Amino acid sequence: MRKKYLSALLFGALLFASAGTFTSCKDYDDDIDNLSQRIDQVASDLNDLKTKVDALGGYVENVSFADGVLSVTTGGNTVTYNIPDKTGVNEVTLALDGNNLVLTVDGEAQTIALPAGETGEVEIPEIEVKDGVLYINGEPQTLKVDVESNVTVIESTIPGNETYTVMVNGEEVTFAKAFADVRISLMNNGDDFLFTEYKNGSPALATPQENGIHWAFASKDYTWADGVKDAPKSGELVVGQITAAKVSVRPVSYDLKAHQDELTLVSSTGQTARAKVLVYESGDNGPIESGSRAASTNVDALTHGDYVIAIQLDPTLTAEEIIKAFANADNTANLKYALALNGTVVTDYQFVIDTQLKADTQAKCEDPNEDYFVIGGKEIDEAPLGTHQMAYLDGRIYDMKVTIDPSSEDDAEVYGVSINPKTNEITASDAAAERTFKLNITLIDVNGNVSKTETVKVTFEKADVAPVTKLEPTVVTVTPRADKSFVINLQDALSSLDASDAIYIKEKSNIEWGIEKNDNGFFMSEYEIENANITYFEDAECKKEVDLSDGVTSEKLRKIKYAKIENTDYNIGSTLGEHLLTLTIKKYRTIGDASDIIEFRTINVPVDVKEPTWEDLFAQADNNWADGVFTTRISNYDISSRKAAISLDAYKVKDDKNGATKDGIEVVYVGANIDGNEVNVINNTLATDPEDNEPLNVVNGKAITQRIELDTDASVATADGELKVSDVTVNYQYIIYAQNGTTPVFVIEKKDVKVAIKSMYADLKLVWLDKDGNETAGPAVLNADNTINGTGSAKSPKANGLAFAFYKQYVEAGDADAAQYNTFSVEGIAGDSQKLTESSDNFATLPSDQGIVYFVWDASNENGGTVTVNASAAHTGKSDGTYGKASYIHLEPTANALEKGTIKVTFMDAMGVKHTSEVSFAK
Repeated sequence: MRKKYLSALLFGALLFASAGTFTSCKDYDDDIDNLSQRIDQVASDLNDLKTKVDALGGYVENVSFADGVLSVTTGGNTVTYNIPDKTGVNEVTLALDGNNLVLTVDGEAQTIALPAGETGEVEIPEIEVKDGVLYINGEPQTLKVDVESNVTVIESTIPGNETYTVMVNGEEVTFAKAFADVRISLMNNGDDFLFTEYKNGSPALATPQENGIHWAFASKDYTWADGVKDAPKSGELVVGQITAAKVSVRPVSYDLKAHQDELTLVSSTGQTARAKVLVYESGDNGPIESGSRAASTNVDALTHGDYVIAIQLDPTLTAEEIIKAFANADNTANLKYALALNGTVVTDYQFVIDTQLKADTQAKCEDPNEDYFVIGGKEIDEAPLGTHQMAYLDGRIYDMKVTIDPSSEDDAEVYGVSINPKTNEITASDAAAERTFKLNITLIDVNGNVSKTETVKVTFEKADVAPVTKLEPTVVTVTPRADKSFVINLQDALSSLDASDAIYIKEKSNIEWGIEKNDNGFFMSEYEIENANITYFEDAECKKEVDLSDGVTSEKLRKIKYAKIENTDYNIGSTLGEHLLTLTIKKYRTIGDASDIIEFRTINVPVDVKEPTWEDLFAQADNNWADGVFTTRISNYDISSRKAAISLDAYKVKDDKNGATKDGIEVVYVGANIDGNEVNVINNTLATDPEDNEPLNVVNGKAITQRIELDTDASVATADGELKVSDVTVNYQYIIYAQNGTTPVFVIEKKDVKVAIKSMYADLKLVWLDKDGNETAGPAVLNADNTINGTGSAKSPKANGLAFAFYKQYVEAGDADAAQYNTFSVEGIAGDSQKLTESSDNFATLPSDQGIVYFVWDASNENGGTVTVNASAAHTGKSDGTYGKASYIHLEPTANALEKGTIKVTFMDAMGVKHTSEVSFAK
């Protein structure tokens, strides 16, 4: 398997390779046992710490260690753990810095140069640790890391492996780093985005090579006043207009602008671009100004949850750095960057910063061209009403200033047109619709050349854009029920409409539902939303319907708080998280004109799609659970393939109304430690490389209503006769399918369930049935002739006798060798039949069938000497079919009188698993 990131586990092995060893000898056995117990307790405590952190959300914001106390903070809550016998602490960080891997131990950094790929761009190398040595792409690295303390906190900032790992005395626990639950997607049809120049009024292409961001260093103090930007001083970096990216942010309630300072552009090697990320909200409605000495940006109108991302180059960049800082090592290709929020990558690596290869040396500034001048992202013959920013789309231009021509000043005052010279924003009231105004434009390029002033004509188009109402997100939890209808909380979106508006809506058909364009991840398609049966209600329980079938009135609208959208299926490819539905309200301009309908209100309806939790759907089965551990047993063992099978039927449907079914619960992972490796031991999942073992593919899960067969390596006994695998962690899943019944859409998971596995005959035991028939461990009554009576057969009194007990079925002690009596019939184990057979060779050979269990007698005498369990006799019946004489076993002491002692039976099954059972006896 390709190890693309240095895991905390491997790094831990490296750190502790030099932490010292010890050898065992008899004098130190107690000390070693104590140390082992302490390490086991540390491991237990660390796992308990992780359990507590997981219960608080699992993602960690900070890990600190001071004064012997380890503190883990998540979700604003802090969980602490006292470190026993603290001797010190080493803090270790692991990060990528450009072309280097940097290890920092207690503040001292060591740098390892990473090899470059064929393209010259550094790739994440294959990293592994063998015998305490770090190998990068197969080459050993010499590291001097001296770790003598018993506490280590490892922080990894490598993209894709952002974790905190805490190690104590060689035991470790790893926490995923917390980051904002934010998804940012580039609205660019999946293509890369180029931060580059505007050329001929449009973003430049990546080719030819001379395209790119224009720049120069001011050769003198520039003369420029009344523009948006300051006049550059001599020696300052001056940058032309740079294209800007339109992104979509989910959830829409997340304020990306407020987190602007937390955004960076990071390459796949962890290198941070020397450019500040600037965020502009949808209210700017583009084009927008990106700040002093940076580029203007141009985008189409933005909607709820959309932003513009612009950049401002680091003003301290040198000429050589401008050319090389955003390219690979040999300067043959541009680096690709991703947006990172607080150091965590939140987009794909789709952003490229393309700079000119040399500074501009323009002798004059081109005169303004009206084709390059835009308002609100639109051409000037269809400029939008309202307040919007103006921009000039030419990468050579540093800044512009716009004024109203004197010939239009009076009209501008009358019809509400004004310019803010500090922001290049132009405001046009509704009265300016379909009217033309003259504006004067002056430009300055990156070399300080100022153009002549040109006059352009701007015409504002009629406004038919409906105002947007933004609602708080409605959480919709997907369901396995056949009825998948969901309810939207409309809040006051409809109830707040004026009566004068309601009277012009008139019909229910003028209330239209839709979905954000290009959202293919919502569980209903645009067509399905538009044609769904939607009803409106006053209450969240949808019991008080507001009937709009006979028309819309103000009275009805003011009652509507909720909408129920009918649905019976989830589309293939549906995704969790936030999606944006739209509710468009139309009305007639006049009551009498049925043909003139306009949109007068748009309501953005964020829908946060979530899966139900496991506990929402399922509960622990009533039996076989204790202290959070499910106990099962091996129920079948195939002698020929040497594979055991178990039941993992640990859950039941919580509520028969939630739509879930028990036979839909599946197992995809049974994790066990095999020879030091954590592997999936479901049959046929073990791989040659243990690190490649993964959960089963979603569609290959094993139903819990069936036996789960284990791999051969998990179906054997140890040399001591114990189960090789007895403690496992299990991952369960429940799939919500598309209506075709075969394609998974949503998968609800329950991971890391602790399961204890017992051997097939672990509950087979020797018991003394007392006078009341209770199973006890004795004392059995030893008769004067040193026999002990048996009991438990079908017609016996099942009292005052010795018996083999297996799930409340009994075989009399003396019947164990009687073929007609020595069989149990417990359902679900070994084909429903289990036979006792005394081993003739003291377990030298295994039983030949899973339904046979070998046993060997043993006994002891409190007065000393050995005891042989010798002769035995089966019980007898009378001619009338009733019970006759009880069976018995005979104890023969080799010395000393037999008065008290213990009788013991050792059992062995076909896997070679052994266990013992004892009963005391006395005369």
